[in-house]
Amino acid sequence: MITKKCLIASGFALSLLTQSALATGLYVKSSGGLTSPDAHGFDKALGFSVLAGYQVNNYFAIQGGGVYLGSFDMGYSWDSDRYTDEDTLSFYGAEASLVGYLPVNKAFALYGKLGILAWESDYKTTYSGHYHDYSISTTEDGVDALYGIGAEFFLNPNFSVITEATYYDIDNFSISYYSAGVKFNF
Repeated sequence: MITKKCLIASGFALSLLTQSALATGLYVKSSGGLTSPDAHGFDKALGFSVLAGYQVNNYFAIQGGGVYLGSFDMGYSWDSDRYTDEDTLSFYGAEASLVGYLPVNKAFALYGKLGILAWESDYKTTYSGHYHDYSISTTEDGVDALYGIGAEFFLNPNFSVITEATYYDIDNFSISYYSAGVKFNF
């Protein structure tokens, strides 16, 4: 006689073997969320991304697009606000990545991604003091690595909800981007 536990375990095992709802072809996805730099004193910010890709099969995709990692602020004041120093650091760029999928069942898949980010940053510091005021701005750019993990929930063959954690290693600075969004398959 088969017990309930055996039936539940068998059903779970069969669900792992079923093919996911990952459709091959072109897709577009957009997400937004919280970005957090590893630098001391800078606040968290809001970021967003818009990516397009091609799902080669149930296990592999390539994608690329634009990402804005936020504008991070840090401010100081001394002597009852007579002296202030405000710093702002913004990051944005274009990313390209390879995505590996692990389909769990027809409604859910896990994925990991590895790629590069061609980035640009704008840094501005503004000082206001008793005797003088000044402002300095600099721009830098480069190409560095990114990696991330995520989950995709299939609502129908053309529409999914995604959640993701991506880590950007930018020079000697890293930014964590925790996001949620949507994906449209064509």
